[in-house]
Amino acid sequence: MLRKLMVALVGMLMVTSLAACGSDDPAPLPPNTVLVRGMQFSPANLTVKVGDTVTWKFDDQGVAHNVVSEVANVNDPKPLDSGNPQMRGEWSYTFTEAGTFNYTCAPHPDMRGQITVVG
Repeated sequence: MLRKLMVALVGMLMVTSLAACGSDDPAPLPPNTVLVRGMQFSPANLTVKVGDTVTWKFDDQGVAHNVVSEVANVNDPKPLDSGNPQMRGEWSYTFTEAGTFNYTCAPHPDMRGQITVVG
């Protein structure tokens, strides 16, 4: 009887330990946040409303990225431009006009994203 109890206890401890380890999935991002990781923007396409702020979180294991407009939106005189590439940190932009904003990473032009702003 004691042996069965010990086996059951060890089994329960193993299940609890595995559950505590969690998964490799990152925590959910706040709304209107784009994660810059794995040489990609995630999500690559995001729809927001006029007046919303989008935040890009840079976290790509030592690889520096930035956010720059591919073509400035004619309705917005300020194109997306986060400045110099950075390895960590955040950059935010508030969209004041409806439109489609295509962007890329200057050092990695194959990285592309799109923000659609609706009225």
